[in-house]
Amino acid sequence: MRLLILCTLLCLPFCALTQDEKLLLDRYESAVTDSQKVVSAYDLLLFYFSRQPEKAKPYAFKAEEYGLKSGNAFLEAKGHESMLIYYRRLQDYPNMAKRYPLWREAALRSGNKIVIYDAFLSSANFSIDMEMYQAVLPYLNKAAEMAEETGHPLLKARVLYTRAGYVSALGEHGKAVGLYDEAIAALAYAKDFERLADAKSFKAESLLRLWKIKEVPGLLEEALNYYAIVGKRSKMAYCKGLLGQAHAFSGNMKQAVSNYKEAVQLYEAIPMKLQAAQCYVDLAAFALAQQNAVEGDQYLSTLEKLLPSLGQPALNTFAAMLRGVYYTVLKKFDRADSLFQAVSRDATKWKLAPIKAENDLYYATLMLKQGKKRTGDSLFLSYAEGVAATQDRGEIEGSLTLLKQKNPQFPERYWTLLRKLYSKGGVEQIKKELLVNGRDTLPPLIDSLAAQNRFSLNTVERDSLNSIVFNRQLQELETKYSIRQVNDSLRQVKLEVQNEQLKNSRRTWQLIFAISGLLLLGALLWNRIANARKLKLKNNELDQQNNELTLRNETISALRMELKHRIENTIQAITSYVEIKMLTRNDHVSIRPVYSMVKAMGTLHKTLYGEMTLDQLNVKPFLEELYRQVESIFAPEIPVTLHVNADMALDKERARALAVIVSELWTNSFKYAFAGRNSGKIEVSIVQADAHNYKLTVTDDGVGFEQRESDEGLGLMLIMGQVKSGLGGTCTINGKNGTVFEAVFPVQFNKSDNVKKT
Repeated sequence: MRLLILCTLLCLPFCALTQDEKLLLDRYESAVTDSQKVVSAYDLLLFYFSRQPEKAKPYAFKAEEYGLKSGNAFLEAKGHESMLIYYRRLQDYPNMAKRYPLWREAALRSGNKIVIYDAFLSSANFSIDMEMYQAVLPYLNKAAEMAEETGHPLLKARVLYTRAGYVSALGEHGKAVGLYDEAIAALAYAKDFERLADAKSFKAESLLRLWKIKEVPGLLEEALNYYAIVGKRSKMAYCKGLLGQAHAFSGNMKQAVSNYKEAVQLYEAIPMKLQAAQCYVDLAAFALAQQNAVEGDQYLSTLEKLLPSLGQPALNTFAAMLRGVYYTVLKKFDRADSLFQAVSRDATKWKLAPIKAENDLYYATLMLKQGKKRTGDSLFLSYAEGVAATQDRGEIEGSLTLLKQKNPQFPERYWTLLRKLYSKGGVEQIKKELLVNGRDTLPPLIDSLAAQNRFSLNTVERDSLNSIVFNRQLQELETKYSIRQVNDSLRQVKLEVQNEQLKNSRRTWQLIFAISGLLLLGALLWNRIANARKLKLKNNELDQQNNELTLRNETISALRMELKHRIENTIQAITSYVEIKMLTRNDHVSIRPVYSMVKAMGTLHKTLYGEMTLDQLNVKPFLEELYRQVESIFAPEIPVTLHVNADMALDKERARALAVIVSELWTNSFKYAFAGRNSGKIEVSIVQADAHNYKLTVTDDGVGFEQRESDEGLGLMLIMGQVKSGLGGTCTINGKNGTVFEAVFPVQFNKSDNVKKT
């Protein structure tokens, strides 16, 4: 019973779903006015959008079509909104960019404040997503104006939430945190719990950017609890990733890795491959930071399998950089060096400044490990300039703290100078240190700053510094030129060797392919010739056998025809002899049975050869023809009818025995059965008695057997002998009410076996 109740409860949502769908479809099909058509199509779009997205498309187009036909600005706006919902699902950003102006224009014409608010707030969010920040504020201000006019707290809260996201996207995380606090309070008051959870997670992200980790876990746990209740797996994964970052910043790497793995599992289950790949990037970075090359390689291998399907240059470049870090951990410096150079080129090509800056830091670490201090200093300067270009002070300070922990090989002076460079008045402090302590005590960062005139020096100081910088640059250029000449020579020699090896390899392979082709061609040709010979021999054998069979068939046909003519001539001679005897003797009664028997054999022979077979004989037409022959011999004075029931075939031996038996019985009937009668009837039946035996029945309606005169029983003996030897059966004769002759003989009979037994 409990199981039945549970199944019923589980099935209820599906029943309700089908019911709702039917109700919405009925409303759509019965819609008459433009308003009803647009609203019902819009409702069906929203219904299918979250359940069966493939069914949503036609209703999005229908809603826009009916809206445009109506001439009503409100319905037009509703139609454009329907298309934007559909295109957002497809992530078709070009078509979304075309529809947003149409939606805003129709919303303004409608004069409906809620519609205007929705159009402009959605436009602001789309502009933030597309990083078109210059267009965000006008849309936000218009949405805020509509929210104020309506006085609805939920509308105001959503404007605050979007404004906080805009400020965060600009990198002003300190200001964004304050706006998120206002948005959280407003959303809680308006009871918009989904956006409340979003605001908490986004505030946590901004706090992470500011390295204020204390509040982050609590905010993320609150957001996670809500997302778990409503089943928002993508946002749960996002929060898990942020929680992993928070634990990583606080030094709890074990918990950070656990959170990231949970995020990966959620993203892969949805699936959201791009976000999963970003988590694998962080996992690989954590593992390599702890010098764990095995786990780092595992995460990188999984990431590299995902990358081809994503088409993200930034991710490809970052993955290549991490692979370089992996080779650095393994101390395969040559491979790491080539990868870092490639990443630097790709980052410059794709304008990925943050990735280039981080790559410069890892490359600087590699150079310092190899003792190349000058190159390492130069790369460190490039990293510092890249980070400074972000204009995000909180992020800069946090990055410096974390990087100092992970890169103890850099002297303390690097971090001190960088902090001075990024702090207020830092340039003047560096200038004073340069003049007081001398150039040799400072890294090349100062040389570069001085050479580029980033701060003011007097004329003597500038000339002195320029001279030093010029001489140093000249020495570096000469060294680089010499090294480049050597490298060019080595490269040229290497290229020549590679070209020669390539040519030799190409010739070898060409020769191998040519020989292989000739061998294959020869094998095919030989196989074809051998097959042709075999076919010719086989054809000759078949022709010879065919000729022999043809000759044998002709011989057999000739012998058969000769035998047929001789038998016919013999039977005809015997028939003529008997007819002469019948003419010369008055005792026709004694000669007629012999004449009947001869005629029966002639009929049998004619029938066998007439059907062009010597094996089987159709019984019924044979008996009918035999009866006509016997009847013509005896020429009865009264009409005697014959009925034959024998739809079967017999072999030639048993057909001969059957002819003798039936002929003898009919002869007796014509001689004795119908004396003193006006008419007579003879019946012959051959049926299958059972699975193994035939039954022959010959009857007449004459005077019966006991009333006849016997001719010493020779006919009866002949009949019984033929039944036994010719048919292999037994027989009985009953002559009380007419004559009834019955014989039972087997379906399968071999006469030679019967002769042996006898």
